[in-house]
Amino acid sequence: MSTSLILGVTEIGESQNNKYVTINNAIAALEQAHNKSVSNSAAGAGPVAWTEAQATRNYVFRVSGGSANFNVTFPSQINSVNAVRVFAVINEDSTYTATIKASSGTGADVDLLPGESGTFFQSYEDIYLISKGQAATNPPYDVGLYIPGRPGDGAEVFKFVAVRGVEWPDDFAGSYGHVGTNPTSSAAFTVKKNGSTIGTITINTGGSFTFATTGAETTLAAGDRLTIEAPTPRDATLADVGFNLAGARV
Repeated sequence: MSTSLILGVTEIGESQNNKYVTINNAIAALEQAHNKSVSNSAAGAGPVAWTEAQATRNYVFRVSGGSANFNVTFPSQINSVNAVRVFAVINEDSTYTATIKASSGTGADVDLLPGESGTFFQSYEDIYLISKGQAATNPPYDVGLYIPGRPGDGAEVFKFVAVRGVEWPDDFAGSYGHVGTNPTSSAAFTVKKNGSTIGTITINTGGSFTFATTGAETTLAAGDRLTIEAPTPRDATLADVGFNLAGARV
């Protein structure tokens, strides 16, 4: 039997017996294609590649469990016909960006940041964003700072006071830093929560950053403060340092 071009729904044959079976199956397929969801909680480094059956029998696609930024791919063709489809994706990962692509990998694509959701239109190799919003998971809450010039010996160079619940993962996973002038010796900034040390940010002589925490995660409630103190003794050359700590609202 032949199938429909977009969803691959089985069509009724001219002299087919038991036509009601095909009709009922078609109704079920249409319901699934506009209401059902499917999830992948082990995205890793990707890609999360949905099959033709998954792409045509679901409307909402949920992904999480990334170990790096990852791709989420949809078939460029369904039943050997160029795909045309409207669907939604929820990036439930709290750290990594999901890039929504067609499986051919050559067309337009769209990024979903951690915690974002989006509605998309696919036309063969191109994915277009219709609308974007926050997913039901914790949205990102990143905190950054810049220290111009050489920081003072043990100086408090940053103070953040939370106005809502914020959480950073173990070892500030997903965070980045940049230094304008590398230190002469390995230089460690001390991170404190309400005055108690909870981690360090270390810059080596080559300019690489190592983020470390003493616990599994760092959580601030409204009114809690996060401070960062410069290395002591003061490094001879370290200058123009920036951090961005990747966190999420809780």
